[in-house]
Order: sequence, then structure tokens, then C-alpha cells
Amino acid sequence: EFFEYFVPEENFRFPMKDPLKISEGGFIDVPEGPGLGVEVDWDGIDRMCVSRRETVFSG
Repeated sequence: EFFEYFVPEENFRFPMKDPLKISEGGFIDVPEGPGLGVEVDWDGIDRMCVSRRETVFSG
């Protein structure tokens, strides 16, 4: 029933191709896509990345 969203949203927005928007009434519509419901902007994440760790599994 509740969704926490940081404001000002521009400072905390996760890179998504279609960011969630807060309506004038203070509501956010639930995304209806698969998984998270949104398409992640992987290029945006790469631009924001400050370090990386790669894990190789063997088996």
C-alpha cells in the first residue's frame, strides 16, 4: 500500500529509461512491466559507476 521515494527525486533517481514520476497529488503509478516493472538504463549505470567487481564462478 505504501511506496517510499526520496525527494528531491532528481538527486536519488535510479537510472531508468522511463523514470517514475510523482503526480501533483503525491502519488506514483505502479509500473506494469516484467520484473522491476521498468527498463533499467544500463548506460546510465555505467556512467555513475565508481568501481566494479567481477566474480567468476567455476564448477
